[in-house]
Amino acid sequence: MDVQREAVGSPASECADTRPLASALVEVARRWADAQFRLVMLAAEFADSAEWVLESPTTRQKRFVKERDRTCRDCGSRELLEYDHNPAHAKTGHTLTNELELRCAPCHHRRHRGRPSSSVVGEP
Repeated sequence: MDVQREAVGSPASECADTRPLASALVEVARRWADAQFRLVMLAAEFADSAEWVLESPTTRQKRFVKERDRTCRDCGSRELLEYDHNPAHAKTGHTLTNELELRCAPCHHRRHRGRPSSSVVGEP
């Protein structure tokens, strides 16, 4: 039985293996560029929208404020703690750790007179 084998690294074996791979890589690159373009367009669309601004503190900000304050700023309670923007997020438009304070739910509610509260301490 006479079997012809192509030498590894010969031009015939390289072309047979790399053409489908190159075609697949070109397709992946095209889809990646398309997805990036759509993301940039979406960001531009919502850049001036209130939906784009996140009011909730990040997990890192929550950890920092919880370690710093530990208790309600108003009454000293350690239960039902929530994160509160001071000054209000509506005025500043951003969430910074030096503008976040811990308040218990009753004090937070009193401070905002019925407006919905921020996130609870136990939530990530």
